[in-house]
Amino acid sequence: MSSEVPSHTAPEPTRLVRISLDLGSDTTVAYVALPGETEYRRIDLQFYLKALVGQPDLLRDPSGNPSHRLKSRYAVNDQFYVADRTVEREHPRYGYTEVLPKDHPTLQLIDYDRYVLEQRKGGSLVGTAIEPRQCFFKFIEDIAEPFAFNLLVPNAKLIFQSGVGLERDYEVRDSNGVGLIRIHPVEVIKNQICLILQNFVRPHPSIRDANGRMPAWKDCAVILTVPNTYSPFHREVLSQAVGETLGCQVTTITESDAIVFYYIAAVKPDAGLKLEELKAMQQKYLTIDVGKGTTDLTLMSVTYKDASAEEKRLRGLNPEKPLALRHVHVSARTGRASGGAKMSYVMARFLEKLVDHNIRHALSELPGVTDDERRRLLSIQRSPFRLTTRSTEIQVPEDSAQSRRLVEFERLCDWYKRELDLTSTGLTLPDYTGKEPPHDLTLYLSDLLSRYIESEHGLVLGDDQVKHLSTAILEALEQPSLLRNRSATRTIMQNMKTPVAAGGGKPRKPDPRLLESDPVAPIWFELEQEVRAYVKENVDDVLIELANAHSHGNDGIQHDDAVEALVFMLGAPAGHKGAAKRRPFKIRTHIIVAGQGSQFKPLKKRLAEVIRRADLGEIRRQEKLEGAQSAATLMTPSKSWFQKLLGFFSEGGDGYEASPHDHLAVELTGSNLKDGCARGALDWFSSNPIMENPNYVHGQLIVTLLGGGHEHWIDMDRLNDEKRYELSPDMLQVFDAWSVYYLPSKGQRAENLKARKGAIMGTLLACNDIEIEVRQPDRDSSQLVVYPRAGEARKEPLKLKDALYGAERASDLREMLWPAILLDE
Repeated sequence: MSSEVPSHTAPEPTRLVRISLDLGSDTTVAYVALPGETEYRRIDLQFYLKALVGQPDLLRDPSGNPSHRLKSRYAVNDQFYVADRTVEREHPRYGYTEVLPKDHPTLQLIDYDRYVLEQRKGGSLVGTAIEPRQCFFKFIEDIAEPFAFNLLVPNAKLIFQSGVGLERDYEVRDSNGVGLIRIHPVEVIKNQICLILQNFVRPHPSIRDANGRMPAWKDCAVILTVPNTYSPFHREVLSQAVGETLGCQVTTITESDAIVFYYIAAVKPDAGLKLEELKAMQQKYLTIDVGKGTTDLTLMSVTYKDASAEEKRLRGLNPEKPLALRHVHVSARTGRASGGAKMSYVMARFLEKLVDHNIRHALSELPGVTDDERRRLLSIQRSPFRLTTRSTEIQVPEDSAQSRRLVEFERLCDWYKRELDLTSTGLTLPDYTGKEPPHDLTLYLSDLLSRYIESEHGLVLGDDQVKHLSTAILEALEQPSLLRNRSATRTIMQNMKTPVAAGGGKPRKPDPRLLESDPVAPIWFELEQEVRAYVKENVDDVLIELANAHSHGNDGIQHDDAVEALVFMLGAPAGHKGAAKRRPFKIRTHIIVAGQGSQFKPLKKRLAEVIRRADLGEIRRQEKLEGAQSAATLMTPSKSWFQKLLGFFSEGGDGYEASPHDHLAVELTGSNLKDGCARGALDWFSSNPIMENPNYVHGQLIVTLLGGGHEHWIDMDRLNDEKRYELSPDMLQVFDAWSVYYLPSKGQRAENLKARKGAIMGTLLACNDIEIEVRQPDRDSSQLVVYPRAGEARKEPLKLKDALYGAERASDLREMLWPAILLDE
């Protein structure tokens, strides 16, 4: 048996074409692994888009070239037409209703062969579209005609996870005229995924055979990446919906799990170690993936062990030959619908308040108006167009111009989000110096404001007066620090009672008298408080949740400190604070930072501080450990005894290159921030490791009365150990209808279930006997079943809760959907 670690732990397990799809909140990425090839092929998801609109608004990379990614920004087709009248259908197993035509998710939107031919000879591509009116979605905007605001579709991934439907009726045309339909979240996400796979992935030239033929779906395996907030039931429903529709094998992997397998394959941290060393070592991986829409964490252990004969047989290996394979144990997961979008929303509210403040100030000093007119103008407290929600007091028509302004505003907020920072003295935010000044947005807002003044107060503003308002709006958008410096805000921030750590920490308390002295001061103070709360939620809170989920059921430790929680998860004795180097040598730890965490300075600083205080060293950039600079070649056995001793007591070997024995904290960089999940999903599926607890339910199940109340928290350790859990009449006490909720971590602690933002999975009607089962190896599904009446033998699976439109904490999701806002306060 070779003493070197193979690049893959098992040979190619299948002759299937393997397709991974990462349906991100911001962009969608696809990779393909073809039989017999070791390199993955990246799919250009924008390849066919020029067939769908005349001037496609293509996503571009930092160099200005068209990206291989697809914008996760879709609209409803306002010309949607069906040949026959739509009829509602109930899914026979999960109970949700579908209304779109059955063939809708497999529509062929483009004449692929003709498109490729025309593209090669430079011909027209628009004519290669096939009946685009038959598709409910629009996947690409036209530069000349952007999506109208009222046609935008919210993020299907978050809608599906959260159990909130589309609180709207959509128009559909048929031979009898125009009708209205409502689309269930499962139908939305299933159709989006299937249409992307059908039209942008499978027909792509790079995965066709030598004769130009596309692979048949029966010869494909699709791996979908999902957030940790999806329950096992959500994952089952999604994979079954897509698999049944396309006729292919579909499986799912959580995004933070996929990052581990990408890291192992790309960074190769084990290179340079003998197999005997690996077999004697436990590797712990903790991923922190802050995406645009979700924050996901996974704690995973990887070991090399001798495989059983059955495990080798399942992988097409010689069962008689000794062989060590990679064994994977997922210890804990947690996640939440937060991510970078929440911070963009915080910045949006901040800028909106500054704009409103400057508008009030400009109106109070507006030249050329009478005293009576000025008194009337002082009743205007804000811009007529709300940038963070729909206008309620002032009606503004929803049109494509509004959509363009929202996109422009989102870019502005994202720029400020990247430049914002926290220091020991408080929050810093530079004035805007981006490439695209918000001039169009300013003109749009000032025009709406002047028209509102004319309609409501009968005052027609002159050019100079409109310019006065435009200047005030532009100043708020481009020079927020100027407003701060003109006020008492600087003094207020410098008179905080409690200094705090730069990356996060407890909110500071200013003197209330100082806050009252200037109207701008509370706006800045609130921003700082929200930034600190965001950092605490996405670093401290999630690390503590993960540690509590990991420890519960073992020694019952409840952590309250992020540093202590991190050290505990990575192998230190219970209650041990810091000193990662003093952990047993056989445990090696890897912390992987992915997603937008590297783009938001306060978040990264706080995370770096926690990692450093846990004695795990500095966060290293990925490119420092790849290729010729891999962890293997950085091993330096020629160090003197003094250097080794110094490295032992230093933070993670700080000042020296990493060796294969070092604990590592690594930041994924470049395109890997987006592509790591999709590539990692293929690494996991293709390497076919032995998953030691694949059916373990990571999270918390809660059963409540349908109308609320009588919460029953499932003992998750008992459920996972026994694979079966019963709620008897003595426990439920009420013969009634029940809702089943899922929390992404059993380590979350809150007094109120609704404060936890759990995803509702479904309902059980008229029962007081409930049985929950975890998927067994010989079963094809993980289902929750119910005895509808006591003593009745027939079991019915849990039904997805339908018709949740506008219910179940809709306001909590509003910020997650911005700027495609469908839900108001």
